[in-house]
Amino acid sequence: MRTNKRIFAVLTGGGTAGHVLPVLEIALELERHGIDQNELLFVGTKRGVGIEMVREKGFECAALSGRGISGKNPVKLAVSIGQLGLGVLQALIIIATRRPRVVFTSGGYGGLTCALASLVFRVPLVVFEPNAVAGRTNKIVANWAKKSCVFFDTPNLPRQENVGTPLREEILEWSPLVTMDSEPNIPVIQSGPALVDLRDKLRSNARLQLSIDRSAFCALVVGGSLGAKRINDSILEFLEKGADEIEGALVVRHVVGDRDWEQYLIRLRSVVDNASGMLEAQWGKDKVSIRIGDLLYIAVRFEAQMALAQASANVAISRAGAATVAELCASATPCILVPLPNSPGDHQMANALAVEKAGGCIVIEDGHLSGQIVLDTIAHLQGNRSILEDMTGSLANLAKPDATRAIAEIVINAAKSRKL
Repeated sequence: MRTNKRIFAVLTGGGTAGHVLPVLEIALELERHGIDQNELLFVGTKRGVGIEMVREKGFECAALSGRGISGKNPVKLAVSIGQLGLGVLQALIIIATRRPRVVFTSGGYGGLTCALASLVFRVPLVVFEPNAVAGRTNKIVANWAKKSCVFFDTPNLPRQENVGTPLREEILEWSPLVTMDSEPNIPVIQSGPALVDLRDKLRSNARLQLSIDRSAFCALVVGGSLGAKRINDSILEFLEKGADEIEGALVVRHVVGDRDWEQYLIRLRSVVDNASGMLEAQWGKDKVSIRIGDLLYIAVRFEAQMALAQASANVAISRAGAATVAELCASATPCILVPLPNSPGDHQMANALAVEKAGGCIVIEDGHLSGQIVLDTIAHLQGNRSILEDMTGSLANLAKPDATRAIAEIVINAAKSRKL
């Protein structure tokens, strides 16, 4: 039975999966550090995603009203401001009654309200910012935070410490940077030829499990859980143009996304019907396999084994969200990043450019992406494996596979500074 006894931490962030998943990983790590699950409270929003996935892990959750200030309509603006005020009041009540020793936030609406409440009650605050450009909430609340945990060197965040982004355990299991059977499980950063050799071994093992030819060049294409129209369109154009121009065996594993899947299949059938030459196709509910000459194209509605898919790839084509970038760095998977245009603060472009500056990726703007560019870029990388090896090393240098433990320890240390 839940009570209002004093707890160790309020963990908050969101309404998006990008805000909530890192918070969940930190909650699980705090448990591994001996903090009882009943001493952790997740505070989210009634709208958006997050609370249910946290609750499924057994954590207590509280939902705030509202979803932040948005819109130019005066009536809607007034309503959202009123909801924000109500959300702050709810957060104040939570902090006053549960008396946490520390508040951890990944930003977003829930993060703003709880961080404001932490300031009122002088509860130590720890901020997590995974992007190269800080979100609006984190820019504000970091001013009174004990520490800002970052992946990139992020401007306008005081007292920042570059510790990385929390990663799911399955990502670490397929990372060439981590020795998971060590005691304790502390990552061992590989470099040089040893890193490339281990990455190649993991790639072969992953392909064995996914039934992918180990000698083929493999490109993983990911548009996100919902999909990415420009990326999906470019792959259809690639299939129309590319089959006759491919040199050597090529496998393209394409995560289309649930939102676009049905419409994409209709367009894909049209491409297949108009294709020339020998063609084999297998059509399933959530997976399609098409072979055209030396090209094997596999389209899936969603990817349940993303760590395995990343490990199998020679190169990935993807958006540049913070979680995706952190996973690609941890798996040391060379990548072509296509930032989502008009993302808040243009943070995806900032993420992509930071990785490109470090030598870990090629950046293609969304409006410039086409089937021909996909074909030319893949062909260039196929013929220049040394470029891929250099990218692998650069991504490994960016990676922070020990981020979850490091951030949890920062949270614990901040809690120790709380005056009882």
